[in-house]
Amino acid sequence: MTIDEPAADLGILLSVVSGLRNKAVPSDLAVFGEVGLSGEIRSVAQALARVKEAAALGFTTVLLPQGNADGLRKEETGDIQLIGVASVRQAADMFF
Repeated sequence: MTIDEPAADLGILLSVVSGLRNKAVPSDLAVFGEVGLSGEIRSVAQALARVKEAAALGFTTVLLPQGNADGLRKEETGDIQLIGVASVRQAADMFF
């Protein structure tokens, strides 16, 4: 499989951790973020558009890079809950 979208990194990583820990990712959770070699979560382009699309698809929570979360305002994102993370460890500990 080839994936050309860096923002898919965090979602793929969480699915691997999910399999290793035998615990499902919450079904109402959308995830995006680029993962660096040291486990840091990097901001990605079009964060607001990604959050809005997740909301339109019925997701109630979005896990995203802390840098992107800091730049979004509540009036832009509506009722969807945003959870910003700075590292892979922080993301994995939060859900597993």
